[in-house]
Amino acid sequence: MEAVAAGFSLTEAAELAGCSRTAVVNWAKAAGVAPPPRKKAVYLPFDRKMELVARLEAGERAADLAAEAGVTAAAVSGWRRRLREEGALSLMTDSDIAARAPEPREAPSELEELRARCEELELRNAVLEGTIDILKKDPGADLSALTAAERAALADRLRGRFGLRAALAALSLPRSTFYDRLAAASAPDPYAALRPLVRAAFEASGGAYGYRRVRAALRPLGRPITEAPDPVAAFEAIAAELE
Repeated sequence: MEAVAAGFSLTEAAELAGCSRTAVVNWAKAAGVAPPPRKKAVYLPFDRKMELVARLEAGERAADLAAEAGVTAAAVSGWRRRLREEGALSLMTDSDIAARAPEPREAPSELEELRARCEELELRNAVLEGTIDILKKDPGADLSALTAAERAALADRLRGRFGLRAALAALSLPRSTFYDRLAAASAPDPYAALRPLVRAAFEASGGAYGYRRVRAALRPLGRPITEAPDPVAAFEAIAAELE
């Protein structure tokens, strides 16, 4: 009862006595001791709560911190418990959260929208020009006619100007496929020894020979033909490039 008479709250007196608040209330009534008036609610900002919890963790008494801040010791202890169990967000009010929320991005201006639209059109035009250059066709060439390897090569050409992400999106090419095709393109050419021979035989025929007749014409040469990784596939691939 001495703590209550000295101005401690019922909760604080209960903490000091190591009993329940209800027990302190009953004892006070029996002793005719009037409990102190309820303290007016005190609002502490998030940073102040975090400071008090940090000092409590460092060893200061909850009662001393509470007296300094004008709150109850139970409140200070409760903030520490909530911080441990629920995280820092549990100590924030709606106004605290709103104050720390990032500023909403402003809507793009008309000039920015126009600039983005121009960049998009420039990219689409560059893709079309690249497609025409690869397919050697008139305007109107279809992007879908490009192979994955050709798309990867075109994306490699465009990424310095438009960025890789935009180039891949415009070409509908997955990033993994892009890097796979680049790696394959930089690998040694398994048909390097055959290419000049096939070209010479094809041109000597006036462009009339297909891969079977070109292969037959080159068979007497021996090693470059028989050592090809896959002779049929090699002649088909090289002849297709020449046609």
